[in-house]
Amino acid sequence: MKRTRQVAESYSDDSSSDSDTLELRQALPVSEGDLGDLSLPPSTPEQYLRRVRQEARSLPDVVYWQEWCKQNVDSTVVASQSPREKTNCFPQEFEFLNNKDYLAHFKQVRDSIAMIESDSNMVELPEASDVKAWESLCWSYDGNRPELYSIDRLPLNELSCLDHLRCISLVRLFESWFRKDSFKSSESFKVEEELSRLAWLFGILAAIGPPLDGDTEASIRSILRHLIVRKRGYESMEQTDSNLINIVRTLISVVCNEFHQGYGIIE
Repeated sequence: MKRTRQVAESYSDDSSSDSDTLELRQALPVSEGDLGDLSLPPSTPEQYLRRVRQEARSLPDVVYWQEWCKQNVDSTVVASQSPREKTNCFPQEFEFLNNKDYLAHFKQVRDSIAMIESDSNMVELPEASDVKAWESLCWSYDGNRPELYSIDRLPLNELSCLDHLRCISLVRLFESWFRKDSFKSSESFKVEEELSRLAWLFGILAAIGPPLDGDTEASIRSILRHLIVRKRGYESMEQTDSNLINIVRTLISVVCNEFHQGYGIIE
């Protein structure tokens, strides 16, 4: 875009000789030519650009999206493909998503993390690139963890020291850990360690804030699928632990209602 200013050689009070003009340079210029069969995909990049230009010329300078949508798009299609649209109608298995207590607790934890004056010198955290150290801290089995946590007892000081990029990195690590460690109910399964893993995930989601890039949202959607599998696994255990059920339901509710990643998965 080139901006030019024409100035008179001598200044006058009416400034009639002083004017601003704005010259717009067309991006990807293409000569006029054959549009081809409009019922078929364009055969060349130039033909594609010509079709785009023709469509642009047919539109007004300003379009009110909702009015255009009503005239041009099937409303049933829009409703089914609207990922951010909130709904209070869930399958029976996921009726708990209407429970406002889950989100209230999440927002309370998020506020608590935000209010803590973080001091990285007082909290020892692994380097962002030290995957093994983070796995030992947040995930590993056999007691290979400095301390166990729960949804009611979170590592708030550590969470307050996590910056946005580190939170995103941890979300993707959790996705990787879930993928490698599919839920199996066995004698080696330790409820306390599973509670601590999910508590860390809950805290990281509370510490993370918008905006989220597409890859991170995709990771959160993937985590949601793993959480659903785990929820069903917990419910099928001979001795169901109410704390496990509570935290996994809370996490599913947070991902669906706070991060709006349940579309296409919970319907």
